[in-house]
Amino acid sequence: MSGPLRWGLAGCGWIARDHVAPAMARVQAVLDPDRARRAAIPGRPAVSTDDLDAFLAAGLDAVYVATPNDQHRPLVEACAAAGLPVLCEKPMATSLADAEAMVAACREHGVLYATAHNQRFHPAHEALAVLVARGELGTVSQARIHYACTAPAWWDAADWHWDPARAGGGAVFDLAPHGLDLIGVLLGAELLETTSLLQRADPVEEGGVVVGRWTGDVLGIVQVSYACPETLPRRTLELVGTAGMARALDTMGQDPGGTLEVIDAADGRARPVPFDAGGDPFARELAAFERAVRGEQPWPWPVERDLAVMAALEDAVRPRGVPA
Repeated sequence: MSGPLRWGLAGCGWIARDHVAPAMARVQAVLDPDRARRAAIPGRPAVSTDDLDAFLAAGLDAVYVATPNDQHRPLVEACAAAGLPVLCEKPMATSLADAEAMVAACREHGVLYATAHNQRFHPAHEALAVLVARGELGTVSQARIHYACTAPAWWDAADWHWDPARAGGGAVFDLAPHGLDLIGVLLGAELLETTSLLQRADPVEEGGVVVGRWTGDVLGIVQVSYACPETLPRRTLELVGTAGMARALDTMGQDPGGTLEVIDAADGRARPVPFDAGGDPFARELAAFERAVRGEQPWPWPVERDLAVMAALEDAVRPRGVPA
């Protein structure tokens, strides 16, 4: 396979328009029921359609699924049957059963499946993972992530994000996958168990806290919300170890940049940690997936890690309700 991968983009919402498509070397085809959304995708796709069969027949090398969550399973299964590798937005699906079916379909047809946890590829997070692996924080015992936003004004009452059947859940389902996955990636650890509290879960949770335990007996807290003013600090990441504490500000999210520092436990002094502040996590993620599709380098993370996050999300939002 030579030349840039011919990507198919299924789902043309704002993430696809503003972040995914601009990071693709070649957008071959787009699939969405809304003509205006398709037209807004940059890259001059050769095929723009609302028909799945036409999309799959567009001469694609790989597909990025960025649709509402309830459409992930049928799209991934269709792509797998067509022999197309799939990079699917988080959360994987609206249920663990659907996520497992997606993985099974890709394995049956021998195609690569990966979940688009783009925070793995933020240069600050990659730099932090190196610090942890070198032991510069000592033994890490605590992890804390606050990742919040204000629900966009265009999410009216009819928007799919507020429909539990289409979204699977609210802020926890949407935002917590980033933190739950990233803690494990930074520590090189596996998620073992979680518990959670939800806020105003009617019809879906507006916010929540997920507490987890990772291998090495590390406890982590991931707090998310759809009700945090954009003007306030709302994207923080902290790892606490016996030799120091790492703190990242404004590295969680879609954009490059932010800051990373380490506070030395010996004297309490902070030092900045350099990283590529212009490195786009979406572009780096797509490049890694393309290398895996070409057989140049394996995809770094097993899908079992993604399924563990999906299981934690389902456990968080399914078994208990919260009074209004």
